[in-house]
Amino acid sequence: MDLKKAKLDDDAAIYNHGPEKTDREKWAEMNGKQRWDYFKTYYLKIVLAVLLGLVLLGSLIYSIAKPKPKPLLRVAVSNFNYINFNPVSDAYLEAKGLNNGKTTMQIDTGYALDSDYNSTQRFTVYVFAGDLDMLISPSAVFERYATNDLMVPLDEVLDADLFEKLKSNDLLLYASVTKTAPDGTVLSVAEKKAYGVNLKDIEFFEKYIYDGNIPFAGVIGTSKAQETSADFIKFLFDGYYKNK
Repeated sequence: MDLKKAKLDDDAAIYNHGPEKTDREKWAEMNGKQRWDYFKTYYLKIVLAVLLGLVLLGSLIYSIAKPKPKPLLRVAVSNFNYINFNPVSDAYLEAKGLNNGKTTMQIDTGYALDSDYNSTQRFTVYVFAGDLDMLISPSAVFERYATNDLMVPLDEVLDADLFEKLKSNDLLLYASVTKTAPDGTVLSVAEKKAYGVNLKDIEFFEKYIYDGNIPFAGVIGTSKAQETSADFIKFLFDGYYKNK
């Protein structure tokens, strides 16, 4: 036998510890503490990452699938962002038996229709898309939109008794729809009609009235909830008008 080859084989045998053990075999030979240390070293971070991913995925699926509250009314409020409308909307939903979390009133106080171009554009887009039901604003702003034929005459949506009550108490805002040519020439001026109702004597709003800045409310012509809008106005004057 080649002595050199024999020596090399003997040296190699020193490092030959048999076939590589599988993870299962290693696991079977470990005690409890060794198994826990092995798990922490190689698998714990992976398991935690998978669990976190499953939690996030479940939360995302739930937020997408969860039923969204249905808007009963969508109200644009201009120049009165300091008024807290939550009490009045909560009271109305409760009166209608709809305070169950499935229905809401969307009251957006972020409009400044007398001065902000972006507000005006947003309001116009929503109106023509039929995505707004009511406008609450100062008289000057309200009259401008009534003149431009964006509001509904109140005698067409309110019941006759309420309309006469508002009329006799001088709480109506009148305007004439005016048609103009592209160059600004006035083509026609319609008969004056009542488009807005003064809210200054409604208990919810009276504490916010100062310097003659009075909120007027009315129904938008493209609204799909004109009947509900009229009912909301009736609710205010039936229950919270201080000069009954």
